[in-house]
Amino acid sequence: MRVDATATAEWGASDQPDEAVAGAQVGPPAQPGAPGEDGTVVANRYAVDLGEPLGTGGMAVVYRGRDLRTRRQVALRTLRAEYRGNPATRARFRHETRLQAFASHPNIARVFDLHEDQEAPWAVHEYVPGPSLQELLRERGPFPPAEVADLLDQVAAALAHLHAKGLVHLDVTPKNLLVTPEGVVKLIDFGLAQHAGLVQEPIGGATFGTAAYLAPEQARGEPVEPTTDIYALGCVVYELLTGEPPFTLESVGGTKHDVVRAHLERTPLPPSKARPDLDLPPAVDDVLLWALAKPPNERYHDVTSFARLFRSAVERQPIGDLASGTTPLPPLQTSAADRASTRRVGGPVPRPPTTAPPVVRNRAHMPPPLATLGGPPTAAEASTARRPVAEVGS
Repeated sequence: MRVDATATAEWGASDQPDEAVAGAQVGPPAQPGAPGEDGTVVANRYAVDLGEPLGTGGMAVVYRGRDLRTRRQVALRTLRAEYRGNPATRARFRHETRLQAFASHPNIARVFDLHEDQEAPWAVHEYVPGPSLQELLRERGPFPPAEVADLLDQVAAALAHLHAKGLVHLDVTPKNLLVTPEGVVKLIDFGLAQHAGLVQEPIGGATFGTAAYLAPEQARGEPVEPTTDIYALGCVVYELLTGEPPFTLESVGGTKHDVVRAHLERTPLPPSKARPDLDLPPAVDDVLLWALAKPPNERYHDVTSFARLFRSAVERQPIGDLASGTTPLPPLQTSAADRASTRRVGGPVPRPPTTAPPVVRNRAHMPPPLATLGGPPTAAEASTARRPVAEVGS
C-alpha cells in the first residue's frame, strides 16, 4: 500500500521504531554520511529525499528519508520555508513533536528524533507504508460493522493511553488514522494535542479542529476532556459505517461553519436510518448516539467503554454494565417516536453506567525528560505553541 498524501497533509507518514514493527522498510546498505538523492543530510544521520513530498500541509511538509545508521526508511517533517523564521511556529512544532513522542504506544505513530538548527527544525517519524482510513473509505465505501469494531478497538487503545497521560488529541479524523499492510492502525497529527481540562482558545475568532468531527465544547471554546475525543471518534465510526460523517456540507446545505453549528444544535440521523440498506444491528444506533451526545457528561466516561459496548452491539450480545461486565442494561427504545424525541435539539441521550479510570494530570507521574526531545512540553510551552493561524478544517 502507498502512503496517503492526504492523510499526511499535516503530520505526514509516521514514525518507525528501530525494532521490528509492522510496515518497517529496510533498504540496501548505505554508507555512513551518504546523502539523500539531492545531497541533504539532517543531523549527520538522516538522508532526505527532497523530491516529491509524502505530504504537504498548511505549515509543514513531509519527506521520505533514511536513517543512515539503521538503514530504515523514515519520514522527516519540517516547516515550510515561509514559517521557519517564526519563533511561535517553531515553538508549536517542538510542542507537538514532543507530545507525540511522549505518547508512545503501538497504535500511535512514533517519533524518533527532533533536530533543530538556524535554518529549520526537523522531526524524524516512523514511516507507515499504508493508506489512511479516509483513503480507504474513498476506495471501498462503508466498512462491515465487524471490521469497524476491530478498527475501533485499536483507536480506542491509542486514545485510552493518551488520556491516561492527561492528554487529549483533538483531531481524531479518518485522515489522521493510517493503516499498515498488516492492519495495524496508527494515530498521527498531534498538532492540536494538549493537556486535558484546559480551554482550547480560538485565535482571531476562529475554531481549531476539523469541522466534520468537532465536538460541541470544542466549537464553543470550552475546556476539552477525553470525552471531546470520544465525540470525534463517534463521528469517525459513524462515517466508517455509513460512508459519511454525521454532518456534511451537503447534508446541512451550507458552509463549514454550518457544519459546526449542526454539531451544536442537531442530533445526527441514526446510522440505520442514514443507511437502511446496510442492515446494521439495532443497538448500534444507541451505542453511537451515546458517543455523540451534546453534553460531554452524557457521553461515555472512557473510550474503552465505547469500544467494548460497540462490539457487543455489533455481535448482537446483551449490552451490559461495562463497569462490572455482568448486569444487563434495560432494552434501549428504538421506536420512531423515541427517535424523533432524540432528534430534538437538547433532547435526552442515554448514557451507560460506566466508571472512568482516573485521568492523570499530575506532572509528577510523567517520565524523566526524553533524551533528544527534551521531555513532554510544559504548560508554558503549550501556551506559546498555539497555532499562529487558526481555522476550521474541512
